[in-house]
Amino acid sequence: MSSRCAGNGSIPSRAGAESARAPSAQRPEYLQPLKRRLLQEVAGSEQQEVRWHVAQMLPRLDLSADERETVVAILTGYLDDESKIVKTFSMQALANLAAQDAGLRPQVTALVEELNRTGSPAMQSRGRKLLKEAAECGKMGMSLVHRR
Repeated sequence: MSSRCAGNGSIPSRAGAESARAPSAQRPEYLQPLKRRLLQEVAGSEQQEVRWHVAQMLPRLDLSADERETVVAILTGYLDDESKIVKTFSMQALANLAAQDAGLRPQVTALVEELNRTGSPAMQSRGRKLLKEAAECGKMGMSLVHRR
């Protein structure tokens, strides 16, 4: 991450997260050198602005099975965040991961269905869209992989 990623000492900042997120939308390979730091340090930030950027970046990483499990745990934990935007981006990120890994689809589909019933209006709207796309694709669809 850039030096802007440290707001106070080693605490990741919103500006630092944004400086990594924006270019990675077009060039996900830019995140690979940052993977360990994203998973071990940045993802643990309590700042909602950092979390919603991290939620967008994590599915862009090339992940081993163990790393994917870690990412699912991080994103599932973000679903308990107070911020509705963190929750909504996390739901989208989980759908993106499910599009890449058929083994995650039942778990993620169940989560999206639950959040579609119980979440904020933004989460319900995103949930409906994700479930519709999943139904059209016959799974938590491949079209979700490219959603930024």
